[in-house]
Amino acid sequence: MIRINELRRLNPQAWTGLLAQDTDHGSIRVTAVERQKLNLRDQAFRYVLSLDGYLEPITLIGKETNIPEALFFGNLANEIDEIAPHCWICHIEGDKGWVIHEESYNDYLPAEWTAADIERIIDRLVNLHASMWGQEEKLGKIGFSSLIGGVGPEISKELLNKDAQALLQPLKLSKRIASWDRGNLSLPSEHALSSAGNLGLELIHSAIALEKIIQRGGWPGVFEDKHQQAAADILDDPMPMLYPLLQLPSTLIHGNTAPQSWSLDLLDNCYLSDWRSARIGPSIYDLVCFIENLNLVQDKEGKYFLRQQWSVSEETILDSYILAMGRHLGSIYSAVVTRQAFPAALSLYVLIEEIPKLASFIEKNDSDQFNWASLSIKDDDRPQEAGYSEITALRTFWAKLFTKFLSAYRAL
Repeated sequence: MIRINELRRLNPQAWTGLLAQDTDHGSIRVTAVERQKLNLRDQAFRYVLSLDGYLEPITLIGKETNIPEALFFGNLANEIDEIAPHCWICHIEGDKGWVIHEESYNDYLPAEWTAADIERIIDRLVNLHASMWGQEEKLGKIGFSSLIGGVGPEISKELLNKDAQALLQPLKLSKRIASWDRGNLSLPSEHALSSAGNLGLELIHSAIALEKIIQRGGWPGVFEDKHQQAAADILDDPMPMLYPLLQLPSTLIHGNTAPQSWSLDLLDNCYLSDWRSARIGPSIYDLVCFIENLNLVQDKEGKYFLRQQWSVSEETILDSYILAMGRHLGSIYSAVVTRQAFPAALSLYVLIEEIPKLASFIEKNDSDQFNWASLSIKDDDRPQEAGYSEITALRTFWAKLFTKFLSAYRAL
C-alpha cells in the first residue's frame, strides 16, 4: 500500500513502492527525491527521482487539484488512449485531490503549430469524445457533474444572495439581489434557472458579469448594445440555446480545450492538461472552445497576441472532427445534429466563459494606470507599450468572437 504522506515527505522507499506498481519498473530503486515548484499560481511540483544504477533521473508531476481533475486521473486517464500523461496515483480527500502523473513536455508552442499539429489535436479530441460517447451513467457514477440538464443545485434566494453579494459588492447592487428584485440587472428569470439545471449558477455569474460590463459602457466596436441585448435575451430564456445541445448524446468533455491546454512534444505525444473543468456534456462544446481560441496565443511570458491566419480554416477543422467522429461511432453519430448544435454551443461558450473574462479584463484595466473610458476607444496609433499591444490583440480577438456570437444568437 502506497502511503501518501510518505510520498509528500519525499521518502525514497515510498517512491520506490510507487514505481513498483508498474512491472517495467519493478526492480528500480529510488535513492533520492527532489521537489521543484513549477509555478506560483498552482500547487504543482516536479519530483526528480534519482535511481540506483542510472545516470539520469526521471521526473514526475505531483499536484493538488479539484475533484473533477482527480476523478479524471484516478479513473480515466489510463483508460483513454493518448489523451493525458500516465497517472501513477490519485488520492481524494474532502473536496481536494492529489495526483501524480508522468511529465508532459511542451516542445511546440501554439504559435509554432502547423496544420498537421491541428489534425493531431483533433484526432485526440475525437478519441476522447468517442471513447465516452453516450456513457452518462458510467461518468455519473464516477462522480462527474453535467454541464447542462439534470436537476442541478437548488438555487434558493439565500444561495443567490450569498453568491451575488460577493460578486456585486463593487457595484453596490446586492440589495436588489437579496430581495429577488431584478431591477435593471439582467438576472435570469426563475423559469430560466429551473430549466437550466446545473447551469443555473453559471448563468447567474454571467448575468453579473454582463452587468459589470454595462456599468462601464461596454466596449465600442467590440461589445456594444446589440451584443449585450443578445446575451440578456439568452439569459432570460436559455432554452432555445440549450435545446439543440440536449439533442446530442453526452460524453466526457474537457471544458477548456484552448491551445494553452495542449502539450505537443518531440516524441509525437499530444496531451491535454488541466482537467479541472472536466464534466459530462455535448462534445461540440470542446470543439467550439478550441476553434474560437485558436488564433489567440500566448508568448513565453504569458502575454496574448494574435497569430496570423492558419492554413486550415475553421470550417475544415469542423469537417475533420465530424468525419472522424463518424468513422469512430458509425450510425450512432449524427453529423447533422452536430452541425445544428454549433451556434448553440458557441452561444453557451461565450455566455459562461468569455463574457466573465471580458468583465474581469475591463475591471482590471479600469484603474489609475489605465482609464477604461480612454482605452475602450479604438485607436490603431496607440504606442505598442505599457500593455497596449496585448489590449489591441484582445480587442481584435473579442470583436471577431462577439460578432460570431451575435450571428449564433440569431440562428438559435
